[in-house]
Amino acid sequence: MIKTSIIILICLCVLYIASVLVYASATKYHPISNNQLEKLNARPPFMVQDSSFSILTWNIGYGGLGKENDFFYDGGKDVRSSKDLVSKNMNGISSLLKDLNNDFICLQEVDICSKRSYKINQMESLHEALPNYESIFGKNYDVNFVPLPIFNPLGKVTSGIATFSNLPGTYTERIGFTSESAFPNSLFMLRRCFIKTHIPLSIGKDLVIINTHNSAYDSTGNMKKEELDILMPYLYQLYEEGHYVVAAGDWNQCTPNYQTKGRELEFRETKFPDNFLEKGWNWVSDPSTPTNRKLNTPYDPTSSYTSVLDFFLISPNLSHINVKTIDTSFDFSDHQPVVMEFKLD
Repeated sequence: MIKTSIIILICLCVLYIASVLVYASATKYHPISNNQLEKLNARPPFMVQDSSFSILTWNIGYGGLGKENDFFYDGGKDVRSSKDLVSKNMNGISSLLKDLNNDFICLQEVDICSKRSYKINQMESLHEALPNYESIFGKNYDVNFVPLPIFNPLGKVTSGIATFSNLPGTYTERIGFTSESAFPNSLFMLRRCFIKTHIPLSIGKDLVIINTHNSAYDSTGNMKKEELDILMPYLYQLYEEGHYVVAAGDWNQCTPNYQTKGRELEFRETKFPDNFLEKGWNWVSDPSTPTNRKLNTPYDPTSSYTSVLDFFLISPNLSHINVKTIDTSFDFSDHQPVVMEFKLD
């Protein structure tokens, strides 16, 4: 009797796993590699005469990774935050963005229909707080059912990256990365991308704002390299065409001059090599204040491991005036916002 019960249990487990894999394969998100994005709250474009601008980048962690949380995938225990904490975090994020009033806002991990954020459309709530901004949204995560952890699955996730602009843009686009995790993880992970918007300038060229969110869970480094092999030639070509280019985002790597803390292997922390960029291009970061904390525990200012993964890359025809990470004590997300002021040369 016991043996029969064990056999039945094993068969049910195998059937469950097979069903999950078949369903995930049948519903896998296959984005168009390059497609124009719809603008929300769009306004008629005009030639911008300004020569200086401000931009913010922030991985908002879908409002579910505030200081109270850890995360199971990073060695913690939490699968999702409470609905009250998600609301608290999103209210704090919206309020800060409204107060800072930057020209451009590049956000990562914005949910539009996910179990982890209680199926709140965060694009809608952000637009309520930022009514004077138009925006674009590039989906990079669309899985109907993430089966882990087994006894408390993450469930449905629909998320992406978003750029808000208080200056009307013209051409917008989602450009897909080809990087993927190995099977079967590829069925449940992100399909990463970067998005861009062109701001027409009175001098006849465009200011191009790039928003990127590069791979994190990449033990070999192959996915990071594959993504950069797509992104960097794209940026260089825009500059060769005479445009002014700012790339902002969560790079999941450190700049070459960042002083790491001796735990790179433990936290899979990597740096861009010194000679990575073509001549004249510049990383712009604030090494004095961390932008990311690891999620193996809730935030503890005395012991949590922190680093700088969020920053900007600017083309040779731009100069940064200043850059500053806004210290939120990781209250609303496992990342902190970074603001740069820059000008046309």
